[in-house]
Formats: sequence, C-alpha cells, structure tokens
Amino acid sequence: MLKNVEINIIFTGKDLSISKMENIIRYFSELGFVKVGTNEDDLVEIANLDENYLLKLGTDILIVKNKDEFAIIEANSRDGLGRINCIIRTKDPKQILLDLEKITGSETVYGQIELEETLESRHWLKYTDTKGISTEQSVGTSLTKDGIPYISFINLFGKYYISLIGKDKLLSCPAAHTQEKKSGIIVQSREDYTKRTKEDEINDKAMIKHLGDQFFWQPPNKKATKFPKIDWHINQTVLEPHNMTDKNEYKQLSKETKEVAEEAIQTAKEVFNIKLDYTEKSINLIEELIEQYFSDGKADVEKVSASFGALLGEIIRQNLGGKWGYHNFNGQKLIALLNVGTNKSTIFPINKISKRIENGKSDDLVFYYRTIKHGH
Repeated sequence: MLKNVEINIIFTGKDLSISKMENIIRYFSELGFVKVGTNEDDLVEIANLDENYLLKLGTDILIVKNKDEFAIIEANSRDGLGRINCIIRTKDPKQILLDLEKITGSETVYGQIELEETLESRHWLKYTDTKGISTEQSVGTSLTKDGIPYISFINLFGKYYISLIGKDKLLSCPAAHTQEKKSGIIVQSREDYTKRTKEDEINDKAMIKHLGDQFFWQPPNKKATKFPKIDWHINQTVLEPHNMTDKNEYKQLSKETKEVAEEAIQTAKEVFNIKLDYTEKSINLIEELIEQYFSDGKADVEKVSASFGALLGEIIRQNLGGKWGYHNFNGQKLIALLNVGTNKSTIFPINKISKRIENGKSDDLVFYYRTIKHGH
C-alpha cells in the first residue's frame, strides 16, 4: 500500500518558480503524471487539504497525478537557499529526490524523505520548560540557523555537508544503507519507509551521535553549533547589503516611494475606475488590475512596475512592517523593503510587479503577500 511521503531538498542556485521550470512538468510527465492543478482550490479538491495546511504553502504550487500516485510540489526560498518541497504518493520517492538536483540545475545542500505523518508529528513538539510550563516548539527548517532537524528515512548530504562532517564518517554511519552518488552521500536510516518503530528512533539517535550532534537541531532546546560553509557567491538568491551611511538617503527614498504610491492610487481611480488604498484587500485589486490591463504584452513594464511596485511595497510596509532601502543584487543597486514580517526578510516589490507582468499568474501577488505574512 502506498503512503504519502514528504520530500524536501535544499540547494544553492537559481530563482525558484515552478512555472518557469518546464523541465519539472516534463519530468513528471515522463513518469506518467498529468498536471491537474496549480492553486489552493485544486489542493482542497484533489488532495483533500484544509485551509490550515494552505497557510504553510509558498507562492508556486504544482499538482500532478497518475492513477493512485500524486504529487504536490512547492517551490520557495529561505535564508538565501532554494527549496523544493514535495508531498508525494509514489513507488520510488528516493529516485525523485535524486533527480531534483538535475531538474533545477543546482547544487544540493541537504535533502530528506520521510513519511508525511512522521514529519507532521515531529513538526510540533510538546515539552515542559524549566518552570514547569507546558508549551509547543516548532521544528526548525533553517539549515543556516538551526541545523538539520532530525534523521529521516532518506538523508542526502551534499558536498557542503560532506566537507563539514567527512566522507568516511558519513559512509560508515550505522544506518540500513549508505551510498555515494553524484549529488552527495545517501544515508538510509531504515529498510521500510512506511513505518517507523521505537527501535528506529533509538537507531536515529545513534546515527546523530556518530555523525556529530553539533550538526543537528534536537528539539526542544539544543540547536546545531556547526554549519556548512556555502559558496554564497554562486547563489543568486543571496543579497549583500548596500552600506548606506547617509540616513537622509533612507528618508528621501521613503518619501519619494510614498509619493509614487499615491500617484498609483490616483491613476487606478481616474483611468481604471478602481479604488485602491493601503489595506490588504488592495493586493487582490492590484492583481486583478494587472491581469486585466497589463497582461497583453504591450505594457510599459518599467513604468507600471515602478508605479504599482511602490504601492505594493507601501501596502506590505504598512501592514507587515519594514523600511525602504537598497540592496546590491548581482552588482545592481535595487530598491528594496528591508526587515519585513516575522522573518525580517528583504523583498523587492517593484521587481515583483515586473515579474507578475512578464510571467503571468505564476507570480501571483496574493500568494506572494501570504507567503511574506505567514513567514515562509
């Protein structure tokens, strides 16, 4: 009997947008899967997922199906690393994990496969603190801040972790199987992915001890103390801060951006008869406006992006926090919103509008806002 497993792969490299990754769709097509959906309504209908689950999803979702098998693929980025998350019911999830690196053309940092029900039970851990107060702790998913959260059924250690932990130590791990592949070293913790026993739990702890607990986050309290040294310069999603010593530059940028946003509100009212403001509901209206008036390939992308990007940024800033500033990206000084939301992210609203016009609904603004709001 097939069971749902979750595949996660974290890698360096290119911009993540499922819509641009035609090779992902082609890959699943070759396996006999058919594309059946790309939005949250499809998720509810096809995979019977409720709205609480949808809050965890990023901006790009692809759903494919093949008889009894199906896959929900989500692409996003965090901490300067690309991520693909895949909930899948299939006969060979291990091969799909290995293929993901080829599909994205990027370098694997770490990958895992585990039963969905096991990951869900591990995601929120109940514990009692030193004061006797019972609470819950969310398992971290940030390799650069928390470390590897636990040993999974399949663990794929890329070159950065091989350099950190050591090739011999990984291959000699007391696991069911270890194997060296082009993508890295696979450590398979147990024979059967459809169940995880108490004995497996004990063996997982032995593997962590063998590899070094300094690389793992062991909830609720102990986080990793050693992390891989990643060649950030090859990762296009990593942004180096622009050193601004003149505070007046911040103030001037903020003032000018607010003025442009006000002009966008006025233009929407006078030209398109659409009433916009700085509330969250205006995100939907901007999305509809772009779809209706600027999706024919004739729009002045630079002009529209500057105008409605400023408004989008102001809506985000006024509702989620942040401040206008600059970031260097591939040698370019770009206008950005800094320290936004719970993750204190750096985002590029003007560039986002440009991508929305050029790429269509795959760069949906509503999903974009939800992702930032809910800290993904």
